[in-house]
Amino acid sequence: MAAIKPLEIDRAIAKAASSMKAVPLLCGSALKNKGVQPLLDAIIKYIPSPDMKPFEFTHGLNNEVSSRFPSRKDNLCALAFKVVNDKEKGPVTFFRVYSGVLKNRQKLLNVNLDEVERISSLLRVKADET
Repeated sequence: MAAIKPLEIDRAIAKAASSMKAVPLLCGSALKNKGVQPLLDAIIKYIPSPDMKPFEFTHGLNNEVSSRFPSRKDNLCALAFKVVNDKEKGPVTFFRVYSGVLKNRQKLLNVNLDEVERISSLLRVKADET
């Protein structure tokens, strides 16, 4: 029996995630800084890169399929991948932008809830600073 190479496993997970047949799951604790770097590495490995090809997604209550080309001029399309509750700031959502530009106090459509939400403030995460 031949051994499966780690690169083959990574490619299979990325393919399953991009086709929305599987969701990669990682465990960790931001409080104790355990698993944060593997989470960021997994985002790079498994979530489709906006500079490779158009990003396809489903939205709305009737699950319409749309696609976006990576462009600052196109409408905003971002994927929220983590939400944490900060004691001082309240709910903080981490997301990846696929197209468009996100601005402070901008209103966005949350396609999962079919509701408009307002971005109150933007923060830039820097992995090497606390």
